[in-house]
Amino acid sequence: MEKIILILLVAHLVSIIIMELVIYSFPFQNQKDWKRSLTIGTPVNILFNFLLFFISFNVFFSDGLFLTIKNLLTLKCSYQDITRLSTSCLVSVTISTVISGAAYQYVKKHCDTAKKFRYRSPLLFLFMITLIPIMIGYQLSRTGADFISINEVCRKTIAKPNFGDRDGDNDVSYVVIKNDGELAFDADKLFLSANGDDLRYIRVSGGRIHSGDTYTCLMEDDEGMDIKKKGGTIVYLSDVEGKILDSIVVPALARDESYQKNSDGWAVVRLSEEVSELLEAAAPVFSADSGFYESDFYLSLSAEEGETIYYTLDCSDPTVESDCYSQPIHVYDKSSEPNIFRSIQNVQEEYKQKEEIGKDPVDKAFVVRAMAVDKEGNQSKTITKTFWVDLEKYKDKTVISLVTDPRNLFDEENGIYVNGQQYEEWYNQSLEEDMQPDEKEIKTDGPIPNYMQRGEEWERIANFEIINDSGVMLNQPVGIRIQGASTRARGLKRFSIYSRKKYSGSKWFDSPVINDKPNHSFVLREGFKNAFVPSLVEDRDVGIQHGMPVEVFLDGEYWYSVYLLEKYSDSYFHEYYQLNSDNIQLVKNKTDPNLLRIIDAGYSSDEEAYSQINSVMDIQSYIDYICINAYVDNEDMYEQWNCLTWKSGVKEDAEYGDTRWRWLLYDLDLGWNSRLRDHTSNDIPWQVNTFTLGPAIGRKADPTMINQPLYKGLRKNSIFCRNLVLTFMDIVNTDFRKEHVQQKLEEFGNTSPKITDFFTYRSEYIVPYMAEEFELKGSQETVTLTSNRTGRPIKLNTIQPEIQDEWSGTYFTDYPVTVIATDEGFDHWEITANEITTKYYDETLDVPIVKGGVKINAIFQ
Repeated sequence: MEKIILILLVAHLVSIIIMELVIYSFPFQNQKDWKRSLTIGTPVNILFNFLLFFISFNVFFSDGLFLTIKNLLTLKCSYQDITRLSTSCLVSVTISTVISGAAYQYVKKHCDTAKKFRYRSPLLFLFMITLIPIMIGYQLSRTGADFISINEVCRKTIAKPNFGDRDGDNDVSYVVIKNDGELAFDADKLFLSANGDDLRYIRVSGGRIHSGDTYTCLMEDDEGMDIKKKGGTIVYLSDVEGKILDSIVVPALARDESYQKNSDGWAVVRLSEEVSELLEAAAPVFSADSGFYESDFYLSLSAEEGETIYYTLDCSDPTVESDCYSQPIHVYDKSSEPNIFRSIQNVQEEYKQKEEIGKDPVDKAFVVRAMAVDKEGNQSKTITKTFWVDLEKYKDKTVISLVTDPRNLFDEENGIYVNGQQYEEWYNQSLEEDMQPDEKEIKTDGPIPNYMQRGEEWERIANFEIINDSGVMLNQPVGIRIQGASTRARGLKRFSIYSRKKYSGSKWFDSPVINDKPNHSFVLREGFKNAFVPSLVEDRDVGIQHGMPVEVFLDGEYWYSVYLLEKYSDSYFHEYYQLNSDNIQLVKNKTDPNLLRIIDAGYSSDEEAYSQINSVMDIQSYIDYICINAYVDNEDMYEQWNCLTWKSGVKEDAEYGDTRWRWLLYDLDLGWNSRLRDHTSNDIPWQVNTFTLGPAIGRKADPTMINQPLYKGLRKNSIFCRNLVLTFMDIVNTDFRKEHVQQKLEEFGNTSPKITDFFTYRSEYIVPYMAEEFELKGSQETVTLTSNRTGRPIKLNTIQPEIQDEWSGTYFTDYPVTVIATDEGFDHWEITANEITTKYYDETLDVPIVKGGVKINAIFQ
């Protein structure tokens, strides 16, 4: 930056050189005239151009000449100053060129002895060279807009300090603009607006915003922007040319709250700790906590002296317009009362042509929400409690109460759960047209329903409680969004749940919920398989979502029995793989084209190919992913659909920070024949050959294993085939072993014959299918592991089985197995095959599988 400014200052001198070149070209009569011309002309030239330089600086800059130059050279200037400097340079050089040219033409016209201008080409070249730093200066000045952004938005306040001469009697809104650039920024030509069609609503008159500083654009009530209290307003920052420099979607903001940017993102905060202490009233206290109660009771609410309590029983946000607490609240079982939210119909497309939903009353909890207001009108945070009365059947289960103002879900304009106003208008019009004689069927190309919308704008605040037989595990405000793809169209929709600073003050939930790790986000997903299958394969090299079964109540009404699963997020990879949250690339339904090119490249050997490919992707992770999905017959898995991959963007000093692609287990709903492809309904689930399964009905992509581009390419590599066969048998012998599956089923409380039968008989069919897929010619034999040490002293291929007396599994004779002694003090192996025992002393050993099987005994000192 300094060099460009210095060059632009020096470039002003080009105007002197241009005039001097013209003077040298004048037709002098003799040496005396030439010397006289130089003696007079050169000083005049210099004086004229310095005067031009001085005038141009006074025109374009408000400070004095020397102060301006000093500020420019020390970078105490603005991006717009570089524009002015570039313009000054262009004006000076242009004027000098024009005057010099005119002077030469005049002399040439009135003097017969005028010589041809000898410096035309150098002059043109000099002028063009000067344009280069001028254009660079203009371009640099434009980059300033890239560093100007919105840093804070406040909808309404009276308490914000340091607002100059304000008397503090009126509410104001404000927007804070920040400059993250290297230079200052002149903000006089910036505009703020909450209307995308009128970007010039409010002009910023803040003067200069220095590097790293902020400017607060203050607006009185009568001139402020229409920032909606319920959230969803988009605030735009634009320049005089109408270019949008930044925009932000403002969430729901109470009075004296602002939406601020910090190192972790955006958060809703009080204006300051001092203001918060002064303005926030103490929250009301409940006489009973959320939980299960055998009979009805009376709930008392209390607050500090001078505070008034307002409460609601319909799940809406309490306000000063809500019921004022004056006597204990009767808490009772509401299950027999008609459904309010469960019976809402406009949550599906074409719902008037479908069977009515939510007719029968469902179990209901009693929800109380309350907040307190002190004498100064300051409000407390809202406290939400949920009570289950005479519903003991939930006491031994984990129950979730998700409570949000019903308008967040079911409002026609902004509700995230319903079709929405635009769809409703189109739908009703379509129904009317369908009744006309010339109309045969209803239109199907309507507006996108609200519940299909995605992104921050379609997130709503809610209260999230988790209760089990031990009491309340969690109770805090969260953000919720509709989750899933096709499941969004169902009547009972699933949710994503986020802990965010703007709701609770932290991006992490208040206490660990799953797997004793800090959690940032969850998903509520139907499907036992999405929680159960990952629990079987926790030791494999694929990412999994840990979860637990839960019963969900939404706004006090029973909604469904689902699974609470961790959400694959940046924070997930930080917790499980110790990687920087900002360094994660998560890709859905797509294979990296560069990876396919590497796989398809020509190599001198399978070893070289395997090594090159493994440097870009974790092949073992992909093998595990294929083996697990094939075993459970996941009929909704292929590389361009329902596939999640991830990697670290740049290398980190961590085991998984090597920038290689890895795989995540995802969407296992269609495991073990839950939907048909090319097999019939009479096919027995555990007998389905997943390796040769045909296309799914209605799917454009071909899910047949051999037609998956990544699998198809790797299938040609002999090392990949060997490792997949060995890995498949490793998983069959451990993770999907009947005893292991049965234990997990009991932990999940699900011993359905449909599930137990599948895992009991699956290996009898899928193992031969795998052998057929990889053209195995050998037999399946038993491998027995023993040792003079118990525990896990031996690694076999990719597993480390528990050895008490002995451990055994089956493998094909086509490939040897690899054993590694992992405990200290290893002495030797005793390998028994064909009734002959041989000793080996290498810690790592490849053991051929022979007819009759082999016994591998590890001896430790």
